[in-house]
Amino acid sequence: MRFILAILMLTVCFLSLPSFAALSNANNPHLVCVPMGSLSADGVVLGAASAKGMEAQSAYLVSAAGIAASNSDYAILNIKKGSTVLASLDTRAAGQGAVTANVAKAMSMVSAEKSISAGATVSVEYDETDTGTVVALSGAVVCLQYAVK
Repeated sequence: MRFILAILMLTVCFLSLPSFAALSNANNPHLVCVPMGSLSADGVVLGAASAKGMEAQSAYLVSAAGIAASNSDYAILNIKKGSTVLASLDTRAAGQGAVTANVAKAMSMVSAEKSISAGATVSVEYDETDTGTVVALSGAVVCLQYAVK
């Protein structure tokens, strides 16, 4: 009987302890999401200022409006740390192509530039080129997934 009570007491003790196993791991990714809004002209939006060193892992764009792949009417988005490009998305046919509305579009990471030092600022640059058909984002968000160094 004492053995059963001891097992029950240990079980209650272990079940009442908080779980710290998943506070900061692959199950809980770190994200910086930058609301780009509905840009239809060139612009830069400040994303974040890093308090700690970070390493960029992936980036993507989600826009409520699609953008067709075109070599004459296109957009280029760059995630930058200062003036250095971390990730890029080019909607030209020769680039990453079209962006489908409400679907995450992966951005190309610049492998040599993944490190972000403490105190650095991260911004998103939108560069639109058109020949009469405006290339616009609509309710767009750019997200950067990172790991803390």
